[in-house]
Amino acid sequence: MPDDALDDWDSVWADALDELELSVDAAERVLHGDDQPLPPWYPPLVTKPLPVSMLTRAQALLTRQVAVAESLAAASLGTRRQREVVARVSSATTTSRRPSYLDLST
Repeated sequence: MPDDALDDWDSVWADALDELELSVDAAERVLHGDDQPLPPWYPPLVTKPLPVSMLTRAQALLTRQVAVAESLAAASLGTRRQREVVARVSSATTTSRRPSYLDLST
């Protein structure tokens, strides 16, 4: 394989890993309180295998990505539970708009 083709291949993978790293960074910021919505994520369209020289970086990035996904799932579950509690407390403490008795003395 010509050196130019190898350079292009490495460049495509480097760009894909850079983009993935930015996505993981954004998700980590959300976990730490950033209110910016996450853009949709799409897997990179890379048709060649990962170069061996980038394997360590890709594995580290995968480890971070899995950790963030697990943390986001846990945070989502926690948020859902909090909403359920708030709904129960709200329904238990909200006064009814209907009268609680009728005055028949008039």
